[in-house]
Amino acid sequence: MAETKDGRLHKHPKHSFGETIDRISELPVHIIHHIFSKFNQKEAAKTCVLSKRWYYCWTSRPILVFCQLPYMPLEKFVKLVDQFLQPHLEENLHLEEFNLQYPPELASHHIDRWIDLAVKLNVKVLKIDTSDDSGSHNLPDVIYAAKKLTTLKLSRCKFEFDISTTSIIRFCCLKDLHLSYVHISERQLQRVFDRRPFIRNLSLSNCEGISKLHVRNLEEVEIQAPNLLEFNFGGDKMAFSSMDPSSLESVQLSFWLFETPIIIKFGNVDSSWCTNLQHFLQKFNYSKGLILVISCCRTQIILIYEDPREIIVPPCPNIEIFIAPMQRVESIIDRLMFRPPKIISVLPCTKSKVLQVLPEIKGCPKKRKSGKDCLSNIECFYCQRELKEVGNFMDTTDEEMASWYSWLKSTPLIDQVTTFTFNS
Repeated sequence: MAETKDGRLHKHPKHSFGETIDRISELPVHIIHHIFSKFNQKEAAKTCVLSKRWYYCWTSRPILVFCQLPYMPLEKFVKLVDQFLQPHLEENLHLEEFNLQYPPELASHHIDRWIDLAVKLNVKVLKIDTSDDSGSHNLPDVIYAAKKLTTLKLSRCKFEFDISTTSIIRFCCLKDLHLSYVHISERQLQRVFDRRPFIRNLSLSNCEGISKLHVRNLEEVEIQAPNLLEFNFGGDKMAFSSMDPSSLESVQLSFWLFETPIIIKFGNVDSSWCTNLQHFLQKFNYSKGLILVISCCRTQIILIYEDPREIIVPPCPNIEIFIAPMQRVESIIDRLMFRPPKIISVLPCTKSKVLQVLPEIKGCPKKRKSGKDCLSNIECFYCQRELKEVGNFMDTTDEEMASWYSWLKSTPLIDQVTTFTFNS
């Protein structure tokens, strides 16, 4: 049937044998599959009555979504999943997505068998939800061998493996990882990232086994982990702006703006990027005695907030950020000294520990702790550097120092900051 301009319906034209042309069945298979993807399961299933070809396309569709309906017997659910997986297995059809939400009473051997079949069919998107709040089901090892997998979304299950057998992880194409109420240790999750550094999007929600996380080059991070204490990130994008960092006690963030290689000088950075970073840094719970350190790597300038009430991020192209308990201030400063800074600016608290520590770093930290000289000038390059407090930048001829002073002067920090320089 077709619709005329006035809204009336008429039959399609007949060919020479008097038969009506079935144009809907002539659609390419990939178009029919795309149409299926626009409907929910129940609506898409109704299209099977259109023609035998549409029924075949329905049974061979590359996206399989299974969720046990209320009052559906368990045996019928198992038979349904087997029924739709069988044609893919017999004809070796590829599987774009396998989405399984199953009841907790379902026997684990069914789940393991279906996941095994999905991996053999080179599934690209795998979503598993056990609907079991205990999260007791441990996924089969075959899941770690899914070479074509690009997206893995797990909920309420165990994602655990023996970290000594690193060859088990073969996620060659994995880009998106979403874990919710999943049992996994921080060492296991770290091993996934270490073995597969191509992951770009990470979502963690209520994964209680994770208290420490170190990731690089992510495009998007969504983390809801109330027990997460340590978070390290490196990359060229701030992918975690929506993250709640209030539980964190130790943070290291490293940004390299690779997409803007012409940026060299201090100040030539997108102000909106700095503003977004400021908003994120202001979310931390500094009342726990945390200190904020911002290191401008290229210009060799360090800004230390002992009392981060009003945070302003300097416009540096390459920047490192440390947030840690005040008790670790000496070790943080010692670490920063191994990249020879030109300037250190401090926004001190009432009883500043930083201002107490800085005058002591004229000598090597090993010498201060042991009373012995350093073994080489390389181990303590700043032994010969002179620490000098700066009261006035007006007469400086150093371009970077002048730029730093100009920026400080444009902010409310200028009246609070104490600045030191290191001269060779």
